[in-house]
Amino acid sequence: MQKPEIAPGIIVEQRYPPFNVGLIRLDEGCIVVNAPPLPDDSYDWRRTAQALGGRIRYLVITNADALHLVGALLWQVPLILSPQAAERVRSLDERSWDLFRQEAEEALAAFDIEALSLLSLPPAPPLQVHGSPLSLHLRYEGEPRRMTAFAVPSMPRGELWLRVEELSLLFAGDGVVVDDVPVIERRDDMDAWTRQLVALEREPLRWIVPGRGAARIAPANLEEMRELLRVMERSALDLASRPPGEGIGQAVRALRQSFFPHAGKDSPIARQLRASLTRRAAALRGDPEDTEEVEG
Repeated sequence: MQKPEIAPGIIVEQRYPPFNVGLIRLDEGCIVVNAPPLPDDSYDWRRTAQALGGRIRYLVITNADALHLVGALLWQVPLILSPQAAERVRSLDERSWDLFRQEAEEALAAFDIEALSLLSLPPAPPLQVHGSPLSLHLRYEGEPRRMTAFAVPSMPRGELWLRVEELSLLFAGDGVVVDDVPVIERRDDMDAWTRQLVALEREPLRWIVPGRGAARIAPANLEEMRELLRVMERSALDLASRPPGEGIGQAVRALRQSFFPHAGKDSPIARQLRASLTRRAAALRGDPEDTEEVEG
């Protein structure tokens, strides 16, 4: 089984929406980045990874949200994940599992993906938790391959990145997207998020694998995402000065036409824009968290 490589020994698979998954070949086994949320997709990706790379040494999870964790819990291999993600996994029990699954289902629905069907709480896999950088010293085709996994507190939703040092290649989380809408929650620190993107542009990297979108980009391509976040923030500030719901349709249409001209008015991209702008405007306005805007 052969798959196109984006770099020597590096495969990015995009047939399991809604985010990118990756594989890093080693002389002895492989490291996998992310598992799809749907059970059938998750099992299929595990079989594919084993066929391509042999024994799975570690599964790296780039975000602490249920969407990224729910499929990974089925694998029963050592996980490398951020402290926030590990805390979520440790806290799962029969009572909290339904809420966790509901969070994943709602996230999938926003991408027009049919809700998953997990009927019971899977057993907890072994974890490798860290806040400080974790270095892995391995080999590929007889040559050293050093990887550094590190939490990124300035990014949303407990993000963790994996850098393949010799290739100057970085696997990022969902805080980095291309040709897609960044999901903005009420409590996200937009200034810190933007500063991190600026810092990432200056890193001595050759390639970045975004959480969603293209299989790989150059750091210079992050300017497009920064501009999208800037315009979304400006739109949210304008919406925050109005009554809830007023102007949201016009704001979504303007953003869609400027940044996603291929997307229709009822597309997942349009709905993600609406949801992110609604949440951000509500946060700027100081609305209670259970207040929802309506279209105006």
